[in-house]
Amino acid sequence: MEIVLDFNFNEDVVDLYHQSINYEFTSEFNQNPRQLNKEQVRNRLYEVSKSKTKNGFDLHGILKVMVDGKLAAISFPRKILSKEYDMFSLNPINEYHRLSGIFLNEEFRGQGLSLKIVQWFIDKFKFILWTTHVNNYASIKVAEKAGLKEIKERVTYNDKQEPLFTTKVFSN
Repeated sequence: MEIVLDFNFNEDVVDLYHQSINYEFTSEFNQNPRQLNKEQVRNRLYEVSKSKTKNGFDLHGILKVMVDGKLAAISFPRKILSKEYDMFSLNPINEYHRLSGIFLNEEFRGQGLSLKIVQWFIDKFKFILWTTHVNNYASIKVAEKAGLKEIKERVTYNDKQEPLFTTKVFSN
């Protein structure tokens, strides 16, 4: 397993990110359910690579996990903003980083890869925030196996203050 954290991307990243934003458990899909074509996804990744941001957040990079030369997973990790410490009930003494939505290539699911990615991320950044949809049982299991503790459930609302989805919030 090789993990690369930079802002480079290729067509494999475009394909996997395209799958992720059309997946039921990703916050991007839950907040704005729609289908994006690959050209729109490619353009979005191009903007991420140039601005070093995604959805208004400064990123550490595009995290790409390679297994035997094949793209197995992607994520968009970032530092937690000061305003998020209260939102997620985090200890302000620590500097937290968010491993934002690991998305696994389907053929690599169920092999313990997400746990290895979380452990790598903890080794690199120490304190992490992990959020997952309340019905994403595989993700919840990864958080628990990684030794993360559930600190709260959080409801995300739309502009009309209607609930969109609920996430479980984990940290170490």
